[in-house]
Amino acid sequence: MSLDEEVIEVYGLGRITIPGLRVLRNIYEAAETDMLAAFQYVEPTLDNLNVYSVQFWRLLQDTCNGVDSAFNLWYAVLKVGDREKPNIIDYYPLLGRLLRDENQALSVMRGPGYLVAPFQGWDGDSGIPRWWTAHNSTKHSLDRVTFSAASLSNALHALGALYLILNDRYSVARRPMGTRVFKAVF
Repeated sequence: MSLDEEVIEVYGLGRITIPGLRVLRNIYEAAETDMLAAFQYVEPTLDNLNVYSVQFWRLLQDTCNGVDSAFNLWYAVLKVGDREKPNIIDYYPLLGRLLRDENQALSVMRGPGYLVAPFQGWDGDSGIPRWWTAHNSTKHSLDRVTFSAASLSNALHALGALYLILNDRYSVARRPMGTRVFKAVF
């Protein structure tokens, strides 16, 4: 087993090796450290949720890349589809298989306890999470208008999504991932 692999017990599939899972945990921890550093300048309050910056753009891109990679790993392992290059819509069936509660809300530890529910309202090809749409718009056509989507709110929701995916129902019993941004729910 290489340094980036983890062996997980998956109901119906037995013990399987998930390549890249440890790297994704490291990506989460790095993004979390960066978010905590950003809190030194922008407090996570309702008044500041629409604040946007290069730092929040970078956090949004990094965490969404982590979300995409984690979904892609599970898409292949759980065989929820047969697309060679799945997109966000193809990952929707994973929510029910990975998460105990698709509408799980996380409370930000700092500030007044802002709630982040990254997957709430997602219903297949409709209701794609706003933070994911912000990620795509700022990645593919960054300009003065789309840059404002690189907000604290979208970065927090993307970070929350990655946290929830890494604490999937298969991993959480064996190795729950801690957090310093959200009140731990696992």
